[in-house]
Amino acid sequence: MAQQLQVLSALDAAKTQWYHFTAIVIAGMGFFTDAYDLFCISLVTKLLGRIYYHVDGSPNPGTLPPQVSSAVNGVAFVGTLSGQLFFGWLGDKLGRKRVYGMTLMLMVLCSVASGLSFGHSPKGVMATLCFFRFWLGFGIGGDYPLSATIMSEYANKKTRGAFIAAVFAMQGLGILAGGMVTIAVSTAFKNRFQAPPYAVDPAGSTVPEADYVWRLILMFGSLPAALTYYWRLKMPETARYTALVAKDAKQAASDMSKLLQVEIEEEQSTVEQIAKSPTDTFGLFSKEFLRRHGLHLLGTTTTWFLLDIAFYSQNLFQKDIFSAIGWIPKPATMNALEEVFRIARAQTLIALCGTVPGYWFTVALIDVIGRFTIQVLGFFMMTAFMLGLAIPYQHWTTKGNHIGFIVMYAFTFFFANFGPNSTTFIVPAEIFPARLRSTCHGISAASGKLGAIVGSFGFLYLAQNQDPAKADRGYRAGIGVRNSLFLLAGCSLLGLACSFLVPESKGKSLEEIKPPRHASKPPVLTNEVTDVQPAGPVTQQPTESTHLSPWYAPGRVSYATWTLRSRSLQTDGQCGILGLNPPSVNQVENTCVASLGAARFRSPPRRTSPSVINGVDRSSRLCSLVEQLDFEDCLHWFLGHREWLNEVNVLGVVEHPNLVKLIGYCAEDDERGIQRLLVYEYMPNGSVEDHLSPQCKRTLSWSMRLRVALDSARGLAYLHEQMEFQIIFRDFKSSNILLDKDWNAKLSDFGLARQGPTEGISHVSTAVVGTLGYAAPEYMQTGRLTAKSDIWSYGVFLYELLTGRQPIDIDRPKGEQKLLEWVKPYISDVKKFRIIMDTRLAGEYSFKSATKLASVANRCLRQQPKSRPKMSEVLEMVQQIVGSTGAGVPQAPLRNSDLEQGHPRLEKKKGLRRTIGEQKKGQGMQLAWQGCRSKLVKSC
Repeated sequence: MAQQLQVLSALDAAKTQWYHFTAIVIAGMGFFTDAYDLFCISLVTKLLGRIYYHVDGSPNPGTLPPQVSSAVNGVAFVGTLSGQLFFGWLGDKLGRKRVYGMTLMLMVLCSVASGLSFGHSPKGVMATLCFFRFWLGFGIGGDYPLSATIMSEYANKKTRGAFIAAVFAMQGLGILAGGMVTIAVSTAFKNRFQAPPYAVDPAGSTVPEADYVWRLILMFGSLPAALTYYWRLKMPETARYTALVAKDAKQAASDMSKLLQVEIEEEQSTVEQIAKSPTDTFGLFSKEFLRRHGLHLLGTTTTWFLLDIAFYSQNLFQKDIFSAIGWIPKPATMNALEEVFRIARAQTLIALCGTVPGYWFTVALIDVIGRFTIQVLGFFMMTAFMLGLAIPYQHWTTKGNHIGFIVMYAFTFFFANFGPNSTTFIVPAEIFPARLRSTCHGISAASGKLGAIVGSFGFLYLAQNQDPAKADRGYRAGIGVRNSLFLLAGCSLLGLACSFLVPESKGKSLEEIKPPRHASKPPVLTNEVTDVQPAGPVTQQPTESTHLSPWYAPGRVSYATWTLRSRSLQTDGQCGILGLNPPSVNQVENTCVASLGAARFRSPPRRTSPSVINGVDRSSRLCSLVEQLDFEDCLHWFLGHREWLNEVNVLGVVEHPNLVKLIGYCAEDDERGIQRLLVYEYMPNGSVEDHLSPQCKRTLSWSMRLRVALDSARGLAYLHEQMEFQIIFRDFKSSNILLDKDWNAKLSDFGLARQGPTEGISHVSTAVVGTLGYAAPEYMQTGRLTAKSDIWSYGVFLYELLTGRQPIDIDRPKGEQKLLEWVKPYISDVKKFRIIMDTRLAGEYSFKSATKLASVANRCLRQQPKSRPKMSEVLEMVQQIVGSTGAGVPQAPLRNSDLEQGHPRLEKKKGLRRTIGEQKKGQGMQLAWQGCRSKLVKSC
């Protein structure tokens, strides 16, 4: 995708809001029902055997025949597998919302129908039960990919993992609720209808009313789902599906504007540009998908498959484990309802102590330590605890050691849920492209349900006692619980190994997680430089070859490029000259040309200033051709076509002495993508950042710094208040303030500029971009942009002028790395104020004007945006400071060598004492901070 849409950026940057919790509850209730319906069947299978398969004269109560038991336990998983594949595909074809209500209605109807299963014979009842449970599973299956995808596409990138995990954690509550409902119903019927144990009265131990118990338990699962059905229908379609799959930017912006309660602009042209991108149209069965996501899909399917073999097997045959260790009495010593109560109590205890806490540990920590760490840790601990149960199995089954066994067994569930059971659900909803996200999640989930089928069918047989006489009636001898635990430990160990195929997605936008497309051909280097003309014959100008330096990215080499080709410019290119003759570049000082294409794109390291090619136009006027701009901010290099257009549009309509002038622009579109060029007026003295840098041979004098503060304030005031519409700069910093030949300061780099909010709107919502250290804290936290965000950046810049330090400098001692935190102790005491002043000025500054400038900075840095002054007010204050100092004509910068030799101070000792005396008299040794307390100056 060429760039991220604003609506998606707004979702990524949004703070946790009420709609997030609403979405969690709406999606989570579906999973509550899923887990309740899938796991409660194991609580009533013993009861079904007693009711429908009682054999007179048998010493043991009736049990479901092996085939019937396998069908009852496993048919829902078969339906779930089918539903995951079908609804996953349908969610990408028709939209998440359109099919989301269908799955819930199917679950509600089939939950009720399962409890109403009918028939004239036991086989008839079991057949109708299996039929309805298949379709119940079909609806449950659809809920997996849709709920995960919807939650991932609604969430912000900072807490997305926790939100998806919270939806999945409702599964734990569903399991717990299944046990509690079973306890409540069985207790009520047991107390109302007394019955003797089976050994005393085989026929009387199962009262006729027991048939209502399992029906009520199964039907209860429909209640929470039915309560949230209306709200599912009211949920808007996710913005990522609407914009990226349905290609309807207007609807996406409208839906999310209502949801986030902010104004979001429509970006239909950007969506159309994305739709035309050949890199984002590959299908599920294409070689390109295999190249990009093949290993990822293999990782998500294998880990989920291996996890569910262990997880569902443990849940389904835990009643056999409880019986084996003697925690549940032998069936013959209990009546039917007592057995149901005992099994439900044991499962509830396991859920309460191990299952549910594991889910919520994941919610709390997944965005802290990451998905991969939790998954690997979970698989490892599951393996360890299963081996800890299996190896000394005889010890655990000895009387008196049952509590230890239960604790160890509960830990396997804890680390399954604080581990792969949660992460295998979360990760597939994050790492695949939007148009295939639901499908790929459905495939991954279906693989998991295949593992559940293996567990529910296979381990019902395998877990049988090795002694045929002790096996359940109708079952052959199995390998026993101990050997079954060894097998499950092996599955967990394999799952750990397969986890290394799955990438980490913590803290990334869904669009950032997409892996780069690998090149099928090696990069082709070129160092041709030709004339750039909008029309007419173009002749190539010979130039000396320059050294080509590729940028290195982690893991592989990638190249940045800018190749100007006259033929492409004539046929495909777009060029514009703003009021001047076309420029003809015949002198190149710096070039970095290599292959550029979607197949080879990899973001290069951040560069702090634009890379330019200097040249002359036909009238011998020196100009600068901006080759590429700040990569971290907007990726002008290749991905930033929208920002490039933004810069052309902004500079094409503004004209001010303190804004850099755009002479022309060029763009060409070829097989390597869109390549762009901006032609600026030449700024020979570089940026303010260059002259404030300790590495610079000359630093700005005090009068020059005041003039820079004034010029930049004029430029910002013009953008904010002197045009027909407001423009917010959004990336105001010293590297974007350039100096012309007369040392006049001009604002540059408008690629991130945004039109301000319209009347009646307090702010605009955007992607959080810009430069750390300059960006306003409220913008960093919420993505809500106002003109007051620029005011904050200007305040930071004033302290940069005063101190000569960068806002963030990791090369300084720990307590001095953040500029605003460092100056905080010194700005309220006149005795300490000189400590923060730039030592390279050698004392050649007006103390009074410096303190006044700091006062202006403090007003700009107030925490509440509404408390900050307008830019016109800031300009007026700075003008007064400059006027009182007499810094009307900027002086040339001072050389460092001159500073080392020493200059006469502007303020002699007498004058200095007089100045301090005035401060004492007028302010009581406190600087006038215009009502701004020092505590308001904080690092963003």
